[in-house]
Amino acid sequence: MARQAIPGALAPLMIGAAALLGVSLSSCHVIFGEDPVNVSADDTSTMTNDVDRRLAVVVYTDGEQPVRFLGYTAVVDGVSFTLEEDVPGEHVMVHGRVLEDVLPGARSVELLGIADNCTLDGANPRSVEIPSGSARSRLDFEVTCFEDAGDLAIRTYTAGVDLDPDGYLLNFDGVDRSIGIDDRLVFADIPTGSYTVRLSDVADNCWLLGDNPVEALVQVATTTTVNFDVRCDDLSQLPVVFIDHFDDDALDPVWEVSFSAAESWVFEEAGTWLTITDVVAEVPPDPNCAAAAVYLTRSFTPVDDLALRFNISWDSEDDVLAMQSLFLNLYTTDGERVFIGFNDAWSASSGELIADIDGATSTSGAGALELSGGVSATVTRSSGLVEVSFGDLSYGTGTLSAPFDRLQLVARQHNCRTPTGDSYMGEVAVDVVELRGEPAP
Repeated sequence: MARQAIPGALAPLMIGAAALLGVSLSSCHVIFGEDPVNVSADDTSTMTNDVDRRLAVVVYTDGEQPVRFLGYTAVVDGVSFTLEEDVPGEHVMVHGRVLEDVLPGARSVELLGIADNCTLDGANPRSVEIPSGSARSRLDFEVTCFEDAGDLAIRTYTAGVDLDPDGYLLNFDGVDRSIGIDDRLVFADIPTGSYTVRLSDVADNCWLLGDNPVEALVQVATTTTVNFDVRCDDLSQLPVVFIDHFDDDALDPVWEVSFSAAESWVFEEAGTWLTITDVVAEVPPDPNCAAAAVYLTRSFTPVDDLALRFNISWDSEDDVLAMQSLFLNLYTTDGERVFIGFNDAWSASSGELIADIDGATSTSGAGALELSGGVSATVTRSSGLVEVSFGDLSYGTGTLSAPFDRLQLVARQHNCRTPTGDSYMGEVAVDVVELRGEPAP
């Protein structure tokens, strides 16, 4: 960027108190004024006023127009100063200010107010050495701004058997577009901001792993990618037993609610998620960590072969003291149980994924997960063989022959008093519980 002399186009004096810098209320002024002090790019000798230890802070802004720009602030050793603006050329904005009687030594200067579509060349903050005695110093910042736009890439992956023969529909910005089962669409140079992307027209024997719709944040001069993973299998052709999308802002009364060591719960049903933010324990936390639980139970006509699918998420608010669990139980008419879900019962680490088939347990291990995250889960049975999976990773198989007839969603708050503090419940959520099954004879 070419340097330009700074003409005097701005008149008012800038007043600022800065005891740390040794600046008096009357001695701090901008480099622009009715009687201007022009500062060239390579020479500070034109600062002719005989004042000790002057520091000129100058910002050059080049390129596209900054968006949502409110001006620059220089923070010198923790003290903030607003920089005044002049426009010396068609494409280059210049902001600046002269600080007088700055204490000698190394000073840290940070530039604030850089627009979202702009980048600063070099370190921020940066150091400037103020010599003792009569001295004139200058610190320049160069900012380059780009078009306020980015790219959004949508990628589909499909695996399994009996794949969708005609592809999917992608809804972006309110418009449906066709996209293949293994495809990539790019929306280039779209304005920055948040967009909702939804995949639909998925075949009955296929289902999505992960969120749908997805909120995508497009940022300046970057490509944001949204991936849709689809799995297809022959079990998905089984008759629908029930599907709860949690999308009507009220819990379906078919779910029977009960409690264990809890007096109430706090939840919200919105979008396609049932989100639980608290299970209120009957007693205060104690070292035995007795769990307070809420149970949502629903019965259904007994089925043999089946496919159960759902998504779960958790948010421990970046705190290991947020201790909660969420899992689904499937019961047979003989009382055998399959469960699969998320468990965090530890005050010193994050949680685990856990699955169990009538007492045979598989787990990722405590601490294996991020404090916040999500996963898709499935339970299938074909000819008596039960398999539990997270995403496309199997967590075990086993044989159960009795028909399944009951499903239970369980959320727990592990009510612990620990050496580092009392535990509490973060957030757990379940999205779209779908059960398909062949009626038992």
